This record gives sequence, C-alpha cells and structure tokens, in this order.
Amino acid sequence: MEFGFLSGLLTLAFTIVSMWIVLPAGSIFWDYWAFYAPFLASAYLLADAAKTGEYRSGKIHTILFLAVLVKVLLSGFDLTTTVLVMATVPFIYHAVYHQWDIRTFLVRMVNVGIVLLAGTVTGLIVLGLQIMANEGSASNAYTYLLNRFTSRTGGDYEYYRCRLSPSHCWHPPGIPSSRPSHGMSHSDPIPSFIPMSIRWDGRCPLLC
Repeated sequence: MEFGFLSGLLTLAFTIVSMWIVLPAGSIFWDYWAFYAPFLASAYLLADAAKTGEYRSGKIHTILFLAVLVKVLLSGFDLTTTVLVMATVPFIYHAVYHQWDIRTFLVRMVNVGIVLLAGTVTGLIVLGLQIMANEGSASNAYTYLLNRFTSRTGGDYEYYRCRLSPSHCWHPPGIPSSRPSHGMSHSDPIPSFIPMSIRWDGRCPLLC
C-alpha cells in the first residue's frame, strides 16, 4: 500500500517468473520462507514503529534475533549473507524516508548488526552441538564445521571429486545421487526437522 498498486503488481509478476523463488518454494529441505523471515520481521517492526512513533529497540532486536535463528536452524547457512543484508534494507529505507539523523542511524544499524551476528552465531553453536551429539566428539564437530566453511570460501577438492565422479559420494538410501543443475528440487525427501548435521555427509555435500 505504501508504494502503490503498480509496485505491488510488478513485484508479484517478477516473483512469479523468478526461478530462484518458485523452484525451492515447495521444498521441505530448503524451508524457503525462513530466508525472508528476518527481512519481513524488520519491515513490519519498523512500519509499526513509524505508525506508533515509538522505536522499541528491545522488541525489534529480540524478534530479529529469533528470525535469524529460525532461518539458520531450518535451512542452514545457505545464502546467509544475503539474508542478513536483506534484514537491514528496511532500516536504510526508514532512515531516508523519516529522515533519521546520522547518529541515530549509525547506532541503530550497529545494534542491528550485532543482533544479526548473535543470531547467526547462536545457530552455529546449535549446529555444532547437534553434530557433537551425533558424532560424540567436539573435535569432529569442529572439523566438520571448518571443512564446510573452507569448502564454501576457498574451494574443496572433495566437492569437485564428487562432481566428476558421483560414485565417490556417500548418499543415504532413498536420496538420489544427482540433482538438477540448479541444485534444487520442488520436492525433497529430507524432512526439515532433521538436524542439518544429519543432512550432510562429513566428506561431501549430499547435493553434489
């Protein structure tokens, strides 16, 4: 309503034709709604604050923390950077639209950044505890998380070995050994309530 009918219509049209939104939307593996939870939470909370004229930082920070934590617990760390940046966009919009002074803007952005980081780190700790409970070793949990992080940032020969020869990948029964090139499926046999530590093999991602 704030941006008008045309803006809403165009947003709906682009959403419908966006493969990256439509394809994973029905997947119980991705829980795609959780990707938008932090953004929608900050947009709603700031709109409510503008309407009431009261910026309740405690309420805003608590809900944002929970939204990020839910995203991490349900869909892991895929596209996490994008999700965190999206959560700050409403703050930039309201800062410009309502003409926040520079000090107010910086203080609120720093606080929100800390909250978003805290939610992400908390999710990482929960994931580590899940792996530790499954593997029975804190060192195994640390090694797993380190391997997953470095494979996404610096490359991992295991990943490419799996790509070239899928027979080297371990796949649990019922899970197809190959995926579409876009890496997503409209239906995934892995329920969202299964801990992320069990969704992935220690050496090679199941999506390879």
